[in-house]
Amino acid sequence: AAARGGAREVVAVDSSAVALETAAKCATANGFDDRIQFRRADARHALTAAGRAGGHDLVICDPPKLASNRGMKRKALAHMRQIASAACRATRPSGTLVISSCASAISSDELTRALALGARDTNVTATILERHFQGPDHPVPASFPEGLYLCSLIAEIRPRSSS
Repeated sequence: AAARGGAREVVAVDSSAVALETAAKCATANGFDDRIQFRRADARHALTAAGRAGGHDLVICDPPKLASNRGMKRKALAHMRQIASAACRATRPSGTLVISSCASAISSDELTRALALGARDTNVTATILERHFQGPDHPVPASFPEGLYLCSLIAEIRPRSSS
């Protein structure tokens, strides 16, 4: 989507070789293989390296399900904070960070808090520009609010003011 939207360069990172092979085939089929690099790596390590190299204008983090039940929630939130911190470091000042969660144990408010804490850890401010949730093809019964489990935040990352 980033390449289709006009990005000159896209770096796609995943730990799954199958996911990367599939993505490469899709890029070729759509004529974008010249603008997309595929790297098999742990995303946190790749984000940290990107931050050291000056960062990116747009960083999109869509981790796998981090908590399959409420018992895993605390560990998942700590992991999400680490991801948010690494992603903030990898985003250039005034850049855009998109961070997502697909775990029903992590609410939109908790994802927002993880982003806020990750930003604080890296001495930046994350200002949420938009919140997105699952579409109408994933309806949520009123009696099962945990069914609203797909959430993405779009935030602008800026250096923290020294005031």
